[in-house]
Amino acid sequence: MCFPFKNKISGQLILSLAMVIIGFSILYLSIIRASLEVMTKDNNENRLRVEPIEFLLDKKDGPEKNVYKLPEVKTLPNSPLYSIKESRDFMWVLFSHDPLAKSKIILLIADKKMTESIALSKEGCYKLALDTSEEAINKLKYADRTVLDIKKESIESRQFKNEIIKAGLAYKQVLIKINLEKKMDQDKYNKIIIDLDKWNEEKQKNNKEI
Repeated sequence: MCFPFKNKISGQLILSLAMVIIGFSILYLSIIRASLEVMTKDNNENRLRVEPIEFLLDKKDGPEKNVYKLPEVKTLPNSPLYSIKESRDFMWVLFSHDPLAKSKIILLIADKKMTESIALSKEGCYKLALDTSEEAINKLKYADRTVLDIKKESIESRQFKNEIIKAGLAYKQVLIKINLEKKMDQDKYNKIIIDLDKWNEEKQKNNKEI
């Protein structure tokens, strides 16, 4: 006699839990969208970038000193909260439908990873620092591929393509900096450097506006 009642209670409990999960999911997505708007505005106004990286840019008149600024970071890959940050970053990219806007977000994520690699190397986490810098380079290439989806090129998109090139050159300097004490896997480090050099050279060769 009690089984139908128990089944009914169980069904109500499942439904209640489902509604709670849906409610939290909607709230989470709303927070992510709001944070995306704030981040996009701050990034466009260059308020997130505080870590200057100097590099040389090849020009017709010879090498020219440039500065590329990396954003600050608070949570590192060795933190238990880092997975939440990665989930948020994934949603930022997912919610961005315009190719240029998406590329800017991907580049920002890549830049943050390079800042993380600097912080990790200072903590002595050399393996994780190298792995993180490799992820940053992969994100940089992803941003470059995404910007190619722009159907109608504009001054803004051309300027952004130049920023991608400058980021690649700045990343090389970061890698050199975090490997000064030669405490990383040198075989992997050299492989990453060679790959990045090849990519940087190709991007500069194909871009005549810098």
